[in-house]
Amino acid sequence: MAMGCFASVVDLIIALENDGVIEGFMTFYLKSGEAYLKSAYGTVLCYWDGIAHYAMYLMMLSALSWGDNFREIGLYWAGSISHSMIVFMPGNVLGKYGVKWSLMLNVPYMIFPFMAGARFLMERPKLAISSTEAQSSHVSIWRRPLDFFFILFNIAASLIALLRGFAVLGCKMDLTKDYIEFYEPYLLDNGIYPKIQMLVYLFYFLPFYI
Repeated sequence: MAMGCFASVVDLIIALENDGVIEGFMTFYLKSGEAYLKSAYGTVLCYWDGIAHYAMYLMMLSALSWGDNFREIGLYWAGSISHSMIVFMPGNVLGKYGVKWSLMLNVPYMIFPFMAGARFLMERPKLAISSTEAQSSHVSIWRRPLDFFFILFNIAASLIALLRGFAVLGCKMDLTKDYIEFYEPYLLDNGIYPKIQMLVYLFYFLPFYI
């Protein structure tokens, strides 16, 4: 966690420098090392790591010091980093920045989060289903507003994943062309990160939505 906290602070500094809030701290490193962090995707990724992941580290450390279980926040952390690496690493290798030795700095984030996530999943608590919960599963969907909301959400998310996936794959439909032009022109970015991200949504997230 100490390494993660340090990396989060460094990433936040990089993101702030990319946006011109500060200057002169990471200029040499970005120029000669991880130049891909200057991209739009790299900047947002640094913000996410410097804010969200750092907050998760603090929550896990607090729970650890108080003797509490941090399985749930640990799963969020492992899933968040794993998802970002699934897009980030292939984008670095296949994109315009090329492969450099500095890319190896991200290898630990491809190993430890997956290992931690597997461990958290194996520690799954055995929860007894109460009679009230068992009965609620037989209630009509119209009387379960939260479940109905999630059904609508998954349908909408599935349609959006299909639309964005087809858009980055070069679909000739007017709908996909208009979507890229007027709503998400970032998908046409020279970097390959947007395309990989949309393909992850299409081939990995979509089956879970369904």
